[in-house]
Amino acid sequence: MADDINGMCEKSPRPWKETVAFYRSSATIHGVPRIGEPPLYVYRPIIWTILTLTMASALIAMMYMQFSKYAQNPILTKINALFNKELDFPAVTICNLNMFNRNIVNCTGHQNVDFMFDLFKQMSNVAILTRAKPWSQKSKLLSGQVLRKCALDYSNELEKMLTFCVWEGMVKNCSDIFQMTLTDYGMCYTFNKSNVSRVSTESTGADSGLRVLVDIKQDDYFFSRNLQAGIKVIVHEPDETPQPISNGVYAGPGLSAAIAIKKEQAKALPLPYKAFGSHACVDALSADFINPLVRFKQYSRTACLLECDINEVVKRCNCLHFLNPGSERLCNSFELTRCHLVESRDTLVSKSYRKNCTCDSPCTEITYQSSVSYSSFTSDFVNNVLYDDGILPDLDIVRRNLIDVSVYYESLIVTETEQVPEMSVMGILGSFGGLMGLFLGASLLSLSELVELVVLLVALWCKPPKPKETIPKPADAV
Repeated sequence: MADDINGMCEKSPRPWKETVAFYRSSATIHGVPRIGEPPLYVYRPIIWTILTLTMASALIAMMYMQFSKYAQNPILTKINALFNKELDFPAVTICNLNMFNRNIVNCTGHQNVDFMFDLFKQMSNVAILTRAKPWSQKSKLLSGQVLRKCALDYSNELEKMLTFCVWEGMVKNCSDIFQMTLTDYGMCYTFNKSNVSRVSTESTGADSGLRVLVDIKQDDYFFSRNLQAGIKVIVHEPDETPQPISNGVYAGPGLSAAIAIKKEQAKALPLPYKAFGSHACVDALSADFINPLVRFKQYSRTACLLECDINEVVKRCNCLHFLNPGSERLCNSFELTRCHLVESRDTLVSKSYRKNCTCDSPCTEITYQSSVSYSSFTSDFVNNVLYDDGILPDLDIVRRNLIDVSVYYESLIVTETEQVPEMSVMGILGSFGGLMGLFLGASLLSLSELVELVVLLVALWCKPPKPKETIPKPADAV
């Protein structure tokens, strides 16, 4: 027991009060020296003690608020205008609102003409307007492979649909600058697709962009997804799959459509930041990003939601529409009308299944804002002259079939919306220093003085035990 007591700290007789008094008189924290000065009035030391402790408490509270906010990863959004001498041109996809040539009824032979007519009527929006009864033709079945082949064989042909093309004032062969793209609007044609060399422009205005004369051929129109006559133009990134069902602008026959575009780029912060309120973005440009989509090569939120819709219908019907991308078994004619079309229309109304799909927006996204203006393609005078010269086969062809489309940059200035961290470590240190100076008139060296005081007090309070002196016993008296 005695050994244990000897090994414990003993109170030092050293003058710790003098150490505290020395710190109090020399401290650079404002208010501390006032506590130990000779009192000018009775309660002066108490008042300065209260003031100093209050300011220290306020400093601690403010720093707690700062660190709490920093832990939430707050974001600031800034908008930049990027000036360019040259700008990459986007991809331009043109879709005829008529998906198939009316001769598709002859695809499987003359004996199936009525069957094909009824089948495609059931698959069109005409069936919704006419409130047609669900089709129950099970006596004749066409496989999904046959339907896909018919759809491709009787799609709009590039050479007949795109009759005249101009790029930056130079006439081009439309077949050389446009490529086929299969979409949910059937066969469309894309300019500046990703698998060809990218094109750019240094000028703005209609003369420095793309101009196309489109012949929609209304005499060949048939049942389709749309009831309108005309085209849909989608402006998108070259490596992005066009989504005409959710993007693009319409243009009708007999009109000139001038589509002036502006490029916009959005850059959001990845995790741990919540770029979209309660949701984070997906850094699709990072080297370790793996595209979760199976049906689309390029990740986007629109493509992700579309894949979610397709997957839901495939799950319910156990087959895939012949125009949708994927490796599942294609629906036959009966499955298309009795299940796929019904479930597809149901997904347009009820989106509850989407809660099981994770479709976050990419951190970097490029979009093109379009402003569209229309005018008549030709005046009556020009129309009559072209007819008299034999260029137009009849006076009605322009009004019924021809569309003049121009796509061009309105400006080479790119609007960039960028997210940046609202707080940083350096900002926190600067704020800490400012608050210390505001509340206590102190600095980081003042904290060093305080740490030094604590170390000295601990050293004075606790010291190694002194070795006990051994007093020799006196010799026994003889």
